[in-house]
Amino acid sequence: MTRRLAILATLAACGGGKGAPAAAPAPVPAAEAELRFDWSPPCSVPVTERAHRKGADLTMSYTVSVTRLGDGELLVDMVDIDVLEVNGTDLRGPEHAADRAQIRDLFAAFPALIVDDAGNYLRTEGLDEVIEATIRSSPELAEARSMFDSPEMRAQMSAKFAEPWLTWVGQWVDWSLALGDRATVRLTTPGPSGEELPFDATVEHLVGEDGLAHLRYTERMDGDALKVMMAPMLASMSGIAPDPAEAEKFFDEMTLEGYRETVFEVETSPENLRPRRSRHEIRFEATINGAKPERQLEWREYEFDWDHAVGCGR
Repeated sequence: MTRRLAILATLAACGGGKGAPAAAPAPVPAAEAELRFDWSPPCSVPVTERAHRKGADLTMSYTVSVTRLGDGELLVDMVDIDVLEVNGTDLRGPEHAADRAQIRDLFAAFPALIVDDAGNYLRTEGLDEVIEATIRSSPELAEARSMFDSPEMRAQMSAKFAEPWLTWVGQWVDWSLALGDRATVRLTTPGPSGEELPFDATVEHLVGEDGLAHLRYTERMDGDALKVMMAPMLASMSGIAPDPAEAEKFFDEMTLEGYRETVFEVETSPENLRPRRSRHEIRFEATINGAKPERQLEWREYEFDWDHAVGCGR
């Protein structure tokens, strides 16, 4: 586990959870998509993931394993992780064995998830172990231990690890949106100190292929809400977070103009929410204290191979 994992969990946890907005009037009459989760565990399905973050590209493969944990709960884990390419370089040759193993070990340390029988995300397993491993690998983070122990930070880290499942299934549970519909509502998400911060959530039911549902969910946060969300992280990176007075002064004097947008998208079977392809994207652009604008784009794309799935009611 590395420092960049901790920073990733902090930077990318600004968005809110899945809302339940009312559908806007359909532009043309269309049947509603009745979505239902059914992976019939035990279920193992091969997945190829392609990701882009901070200018780096990564291609990896793994198996998503879903097993029965207890009454009404399922365990979701990524196993048999293999790193295929980094920045266009094929790592499957023996000369890249060490680099390949290091990256594979990083992703293998990610915790498992618990979901319910309907596909809703419930919690992240082993979060304490992830936090301890992060601090052990980066002792300088020990000074920020109270930040990791706060309920808000734990919730944000859990949400970060849950993003793959939300992209595949969790974001689409209980959808009932007519084909062609698009709706935007104002929702809130807990901020660093528990305050409710507003963001806009847009849901879309697009035209799919081969009988699949094509769904998109977008969150956008800007203005004062984004400033409140990012200020503690920026103060910590500036080395003043432990001093409440200095942190308050930092926030009062900071200016931030920009936005952060998170997009979940999937092509999935309405009968069982078994995705063919899905994508999670984060766009961030901000000018902080009048400095040069910061622009970031990261995304993860997933392709499922259900023809080679094992179990899953087959």
